[in-house]
Amino acid sequence: MKAARAMVAVVLAVSVAAVAHAQRGPAEVLTNDSIISMTTANVNKDLMLAKINTTKNTFDVSVDGLVSLTTGKVNVDVIKSMISAAGNPKLGPAAPKTEVLDNQSIIKMVVSKVQQPVIIAKIVATKANFDVTSAGLVSLTQAKVPNNIVQAMIAKGGSTSSRP
Repeated sequence: MKAARAMVAVVLAVSVAAVAHAQRGPAEVLTNDSIISMTTANVNKDLMLAKINTTKNTFDVSVDGLVSLTTGKVNVDVIKSMISAAGNPKLGPAAPKTEVLDNQSIIKMVVSKVQQPVIIAKIVATKANFDVTSAGLVSLTQAKVPNNIVQAMIAKGGSTSSRP
């Protein structure tokens, strides 16, 4: 009799746990769209940062993704946190695509008005193959790439860098 009651109690506890989990649904996964939606709704920046740092994500922090976030008026600190979270295997996707930055991708971000701290964070976090030869520097200067961004490109390793 005691064994039967214990078995009923265990089955009941497992059932309650299963129902509670089913009611919660699958774990949330943040995307660029969810961040833009929170920005549009004026969710507090600190709340967004806390959410980004504790929730799985499939952020697109490619050059095009950063341009889209900038167009969506997402806060610079939020975008920088997204870049970090996307590179964190505990939060980001299991197998991120390998993106390699080059001069054109930097120029695209500058022309699209991605803010300088975001561009620099992207340079630091991403593999690169920059042309920082004299001809490359002329091209970057003519494209009005700010000096601090060019300096970050040079610091990354110049024309043959592939360091993450």
